[in-house]
Amino acid sequence: MTHGPLARYAIIGDPVDHSLSPVMQAAAFAASGFDATYGALKTGSADLSTVLARFRNEGWAGFNATTPLKEALLPFMDVLTPEAARVGGVNVARLDGEHLIGHNTDGAGMLDALLENWSGSIRGVRVLVLGAGPAARSIGFALADAGANVSCWSRTIERARRIGPRPSGTSAIVVSALPSDAEVPDEILALIARDALVADANYRAPRSPVPMRVGATHIDGLGMLLHQGARSFEWWTGLPAPLAAMRDALANAPGRAAPAGAESKPR
Repeated sequence: MTHGPLARYAIIGDPVDHSLSPVMQAAAFAASGFDATYGALKTGSADLSTVLARFRNEGWAGFNATTPLKEALLPFMDVLTPEAARVGGVNVARLDGEHLIGHNTDGAGMLDALLENWSGSIRGVRVLVLGAGPAARSIGFALADAGANVSCWSRTIERARRIGPRPSGTSAIVVSALPSDAEVPDEILALIARDALVADANYRAPRSPVPMRVGATHIDGLGMLLHQGARSFEWWTGLPAPLAAMRDALANAPGRAAPAGAESKPR
């Protein structure tokens, strides 16, 4: 794929001011010797058609997307990968000639992050997904494809059923794709094993919907950010992602501990 001497990428959504994707992807491009830039562009749903027209007109190479655009992007895509079509959400896109192709790396990214923190196979393990939006669907489907026994809780019951049944047994792994201010009922928290691994899709949040007293090990969304970003990089460029450089960039990013109210979505 050729995009000219300098390939331009960005993350779009609202808010994006506190996103760590630019520092991570800039490090990836530098480490790989890939001539590209990556910025952040505040974009609401009402701005989407204008921004996408700009990308086409100016020959941009691709972008990531976060809240509130993952579902809003669907009708603008010329092509959807099977992952994006199944999830019903786009978190990464590329311009391939005249075609805008939408993809989704959220679920695979979270699965990669979980496997870094879980000993043994995930096959047959009871996993509880909290939330039912595009990120939760992507995560739930990736876990099910890996052989996990996936259940789901959300206040939007019908959307939760797309991911899995309501939890009825003790879960060894919990993944929250809820907003940081969400409250999980006590009867759902009671179904989380005392030695559970608890992962949050958010990485810059003042709190987690799953209290620290629940489960044994808690990880935030930096691992998911790293791995979904690595998969985006590889899908854009065809190059292996320089994970060490990306991980170091995230670890040393200015403002690593964000103030309350900062962006806390999985991008």
